[in-house]
Amino acid sequence: MEKRLLEELSKVDIQDINKEELVDIRELTFDITIPQEERKEVVIAAVKNPYCFRVGEIGVKIEFLGKIEIFKMFSLLFTAAKSRTLIFLHF
Repeated sequence: MEKRLLEELSKVDIQDINKEELVDIRELTFDITIPQEERKEVVIAAVKNPYCFRVGEIGVKIEFLGKIEIFKMFSLLFTAAKSRTLIFLHF
C-alpha cells in the first residue's frame, strides 16, 4: 500500500460520511496465514479505510500520533470488536 494513499485515507472526516456506508468490522474475517504485506492489501480491500469504519452502530475514526503502525492498531481494534471488548489505547 502506498504511503500517500494511507495519508489520504487518514484525512477522511467521519462527519462527512453516512454511517451506513462504513464497513462494520465485526462482520469481517481475515486469513492470518497469508504474509503480512499481502494481508494489508486484503484489509484495505475489505475495510476500504482502516482509519474510518464501524463497530456495530458506532462510527470509528482512528487518529493517533506516535510510532505504532496503522495495521497493528487495526489488528488490536479488530480483535476487540470481534470479542465485543471495549479498549482504550494510549501510545
